[in-house]
Amino acid sequence: MINRKKLKSAALKSLRKNYIGIIAVTFLLSFLTYNYHSTIIYILKFNNSSTNLNYISENFTQIPGIFNDIATVITTSFSYIFKFVGSIIHLFIYNFSDFLILLLAFITEIIYIVFFSNPFKVGTRHYYLNNTPKTKLSIILIPFKKEYFNITKVMSLLFLKQTLWNFTIIGGIIKHYEYKFIPYILAEHPEYNAQKIFNLSKKMSRNKIWSMIKLDLSFIHYFILNFLTLGLSSILFSSAYHVLTEKELYLELKKDI
Repeated sequence: MINRKKLKSAALKSLRKNYIGIIAVTFLLSFLTYNYHSTIIYILKFNNSSTNLNYISENFTQIPGIFNDIATVITTSFSYIFKFVGSIIHLFIYNFSDFLILLLAFITEIIYIVFFSNPFKVGTRHYYLNNTPKTKLSIILIPFKKEYFNITKVMSLLFLKQTLWNFTIIGGIIKHYEYKFIPYILAEHPEYNAQKIFNLSKKMSRNKIWSMIKLDLSFIHYFILNFLTLGLSSILFSSAYHVLTEKELYLELKKDI
């Protein structure tokens, strides 16, 4: 049984201990990856949709409120599919130059995710797990210096598996929670192979997925507040609070494995 009150209380203590550092790292996590995208959505919007499919994808991943996280799980991976399909549509309906531009954008985004965004996610988990006022911000770069290729391989496999599972919708949501702890495990054990890391994350989340979903749903009022404050509350508090609660959940569940 997951004790939500205990986890959230521990997260608040962790946030108070190093508020400026945690807020800074969480903002970078939001800005440079797809995690907690609602933190910056009201500050920076990209209008690079070249097709209706792109437009639908991008806007569905920007739903505020209780279903924000679930919408992200379902549609983020689809956005790459939409961009690829959009490039093919341009090849046959419009012109070859548009096709090349869209295809190049698709390839560039995948390269960015694989070689920078994914390792960076692991780096932020380094910071959260070692959270003290004296923790240096540079700790988030550890995955780029140590076991980089193994981290890249495991996170790419995670990205691929999650993308494929997302086509089943419900399966995508379940796997999102089943794979939730992989970046944390990699942060602590970057030398572990993919099979071991996936098995550990699955073991930690076994029979806990519904409780984990309820834990995320317990942040509903913060999602609403984020919407009402045009993202300000997310930047200054709720995104950091949420991710630190996730960290406390990881620390709690890993005791049983």
